[in-house]
Amino acid sequence: MANEKSFLPSWNGGSVGQSRVSFRSALRRASEQIAPQFFNPEEQKCAEELRRIIALVYTLDDDAEFRIGDEKYPGSVVKEVFELLTPEHVRTVMYNFDGVKYVVNSKRAYLTAALFNSVFELETGLTNLANTL
Repeated sequence: MANEKSFLPSWNGGSVGQSRVSFRSALRRASEQIAPQFFNPEEQKCAEELRRIIALVYTLDDDAEFRIGDEKYPGSVVKEVFELLTPEHVRTVMYNFDGVKYVVNSKRAYLTAALFNSVFELETGLTNLANTL
């Protein structure tokens, strides 16, 4: 339980220069960002899970070390990437996760990495599509 409490900080501040926000305000921010209410009923449960992962990332300290796959990134970088997430990124992650044919040992770690990588993959995919036209 001690790890869970430190993973979900209860700090309720927000002045300039602060690197942590409350989980509640991070959830509101993630909701505004990905608009989970516009997902269809079959997608709602997964969209909520992804919204909570996004909010959890927003509660990280800027200088916290965060592992995505084999790479380590500072919390500030991970948060910047997550700020670029759109509902399209979330839908892509949900669709890809639904198609996984192997056992995922840590669903939260997998989905966090998938969200992080989706920003770059969607952008690359759009660039490649534009180059073929």
